[in-house]
Amino acid sequence: MVNKGIKKSRVITLFTLSLCCFCFTPTECSRKEFPKLQDRTELCGFTSLFYTPDREHCKQVIISSIFGNLTIEEPVLIEVLQHPQFKRLSKIRQHGHWYYLCQNDSYTRYEHSVNVFVIVRMFGGSIEEQVSALLHDISHTVFSHVGAYYFSDHYRTADSYQDDTHESFLKAHGFEALLKKYNLTIASIHHQNKTFTILEQKLPDLCADRIEYNITGGLYKGIINKEEARALIAAIRYENGHWYFINTEAAERFSEISLKLTEFLWGGAVDNLSTLWLAQSLRRAVATGILTQEMVCNATDDTVWEILCKSTDPLIVDRLYRMKNSWDYFALDDAAYDTIIYGKFRGTDPLVLHNDGSFKRLTEIDSNYNTEFERVKACIKNGWHIRFTKVSQWAADN
Repeated sequence: MVNKGIKKSRVITLFTLSLCCFCFTPTECSRKEFPKLQDRTELCGFTSLFYTPDREHCKQVIISSIFGNLTIEEPVLIEVLQHPQFKRLSKIRQHGHWYYLCQNDSYTRYEHSVNVFVIVRMFGGSIEEQVSALLHDISHTVFSHVGAYYFSDHYRTADSYQDDTHESFLKAHGFEALLKKYNLTIASIHHQNKTFTILEQKLPDLCADRIEYNITGGLYKGIINKEEARALIAAIRYENGHWYFINTEAAERFSEISLKLTEFLWGGAVDNLSTLWLAQSLRRAVATGILTQEMVCNATDDTVWEILCKSTDPLIVDRLYRMKNSWDYFALDDAAYDTIIYGKFRGTDPLVLHNDGSFKRLTEIDSNYNTEFERVKACIKNGWHIRFTKVSQWAADN
């Protein structure tokens, strides 16, 4: 919906999403028992972005999001939004290869980045922190973190790849010159700037980035609905460098999302094992010349996936088949296993405001949540003990 104040302007729709999601069937969380995926259609997080009056001489950008509605007029923000590399994020999926395994999760890095920007702006971030919010994921490879495993099988190294290459990526794609026009530098807008406490904070605290990917991720996975999402957003505050919830119920609901997504998505056995298989496919594709390393770093998900799917190379065909039929190839077995794979624990333990004005961690208030928090944390720390059911040795996969 266009704001009434510019109703008479000619408006060009740049980006409108009709989004699909799948949901987790409510089950008891268990290392041995994974929730079934079900198709579900719903409009999630970021709904639309408009330029007005025209794309070449844009004066305003209007953003509609579940996190808030904004009208943007700052030229530096508009130029970043129009940059080809930023638009590329609309073709990089937030949950990487999950889209191709389920064909129903269209959550993108573009949607995530715009929503994070909205949160940072609405909570009073400086222009530097707002630019940083837009650009914080700009250097992701294809399939988000999956592409990073092209360079490393170790989850910690791969997880940090995007951050490690962020500055060089910005320089390589002209952002240094763009920022200079507005008296900004790459250093002044780098997302690892420790003064940007609205945008980024260390786990288990909240931050704009973490708030967005849990709430929007929860929407896409059907863990919460839009009404619940709005209630969570309304219960979040930021003051004096700290994020917190104003009531325990909202803190519990939000944090439950973070544990479910950790155990069953980005920290789960299927995700991490299929990530390694896809990374092996990417390496093989580059080695045989059907892909280049530059494409792994700068192409889009659909482009690279289509090339992989058309390949007749035996290893690539095998790895893609395994990805789509993961449970035919392995079982979880703590006693007799071939390898252990590790994910990243992204569970949250936010501060909660009490009536007396004091703050406590959710785990200090809610013993049940503390038990679940520690269980999932231990599960991820101990790793997934993988026994291959069709391949006898892990070495055969490398």
